[in-house]
Amino acid sequence: MLSDDGSWRCEGLSDDGGRHSQLGYIDSALHFSDEGYGSTDDDESTDYLNGLPNELLGQIFEECCSIPSDSFDCPSPIAISLVSRRWRGIALSMSSLWTDIVLRPRLLDRATAYLSRSSHRTIDITFNAKTITSPISVDNKTNLLKAVRLLLPHIPRWRRFVLLVDFQSVLHEVAKHLAGVAAPELQSVEFLQDRLDSSRLGFEPIHTEIFAGGTPKLAQVRLRCTTLWWHCNMLSGLTTLDLGHIFRPYRQPSYAEFCDLITASPSLTHLILRLSGPVLEPEVDYLPIEIPSLRSLELADFESPALSAEYLYRLCRTLSTPNLKELKISNISEIAWINFVFAMESQAPKYPTVESVTLSSFQPINLEEGFMRSFPELKNFTAHDVQADCFIYALFAPHPPRSGLFTPIQPAKSDICWPHLQTLTLDRIRLSSLRLMISARTGMGRPIGKLRLAESIREQMSMNGNLDWLEKNASLEWFSEEREEGSRFRAAMKRAAHRLVLS
Repeated sequence: MLSDDGSWRCEGLSDDGGRHSQLGYIDSALHFSDEGYGSTDDDESTDYLNGLPNELLGQIFEECCSIPSDSFDCPSPIAISLVSRRWRGIALSMSSLWTDIVLRPRLLDRATAYLSRSSHRTIDITFNAKTITSPISVDNKTNLLKAVRLLLPHIPRWRRFVLLVDFQSVLHEVAKHLAGVAAPELQSVEFLQDRLDSSRLGFEPIHTEIFAGGTPKLAQVRLRCTTLWWHCNMLSGLTTLDLGHIFRPYRQPSYAEFCDLITASPSLTHLILRLSGPVLEPEVDYLPIEIPSLRSLELADFESPALSAEYLYRLCRTLSTPNLKELKISNISEIAWINFVFAMESQAPKYPTVESVTLSSFQPINLEEGFMRSFPELKNFTAHDVQADCFIYALFAPHPPRSGLFTPIQPAKSDICWPHLQTLTLDRIRLSSLRLMISARTGMGRPIGKLRLAESIREQMSMNGNLDWLEKNASLEWFSEEREEGSRFRAAMKRAAHRLVLS
């Protein structure tokens, strides 16, 4: 029942007993609703859910709608409002459910309803203008203008703005209407173009001063296949900068412009460069670009001839990140990887403070000595979609052979690579290599604290009792990227319900 203070309690029980009883009832309701989903007789499941008070259902709806909208198993507020009159009444009374708004030209009714129902709250806008082609026809320009005019009065409430386009000319058109305006609550901006635009405007950066009225809370900017004026106010005071596929010389920031970008954001902590970076000429000796605030660096998609493999070498040598904690590298060519590793060859470690390294989507690679010695404080290492047998020897060999061939070496405890390694995450590895590494590091007094393996190789590891050996000799954890339908929905419901009851 609802008490005077609005909390839900069971009669006749002490506080502790009441809470346990409520949690048990909620778990039963959620479990029953999961089992009854899709069945023809939902009476008992409905009874369980209808037994929950409005306050609790509202918290559950809010938690579920907070899951990203691209999640296939999460009901939108519209889906929730169609279940029953009671659910619809609760959903329509909660402005917080309607703050994630997707807008498409020609389809404005839903966005209009969301804008109204979100009331005074800050909102997240995804403006999908990919249906607008170039050159922009009269009809398309009219529809685009209607969509922009629908959004403009709500700019003071914008928290996140994502613009999806196929052509730079569409971005130019939208930018005209964002020039000079203020967005006091805006925290994140993304301008994403899914393909390279070969039209005339596709070669031109946007010189319009977007949000020139001020964005005091803006912290995250993401650009893909599109270019802004690199000195615009929007690109200052950032904590996260994500540049994607901006690699042509006429679109890349120059060395000086990139230095200015970094200087304008003294608190920059996350930098993501996907086939992007400053123009770095091969024969020029550049001064290091100092980024002392940076904690996370991601380098990705350097597998195209558009930027030569040598560019990654120059980029790695030029960026100075003395306080970096996390490094991620994904989707790079074999020659680019070789150049990246070569850039680490020096007397002093290249990344002395890095504690986490993630390698993703590589061809078979070797971890050369220069790479291994660049991370003396490494604690977490992840290899995703990388055949780990190619480098597993390096985790217990003091001097990894450049040929990549394994040779049994028994180094002293003080010489072992990555002596502080705590967590190792792999999804492609042979059992024989894994056992060898575990045995060797354990024998040297440097065991892996936690070994995380993909569920996809569990059957392979279970043969001939090997799984028992793994569980005995390593702290083993299995992970899976695939989630059963409804699992996140139920987990969200449970979190919200438990939080509310225990508060």
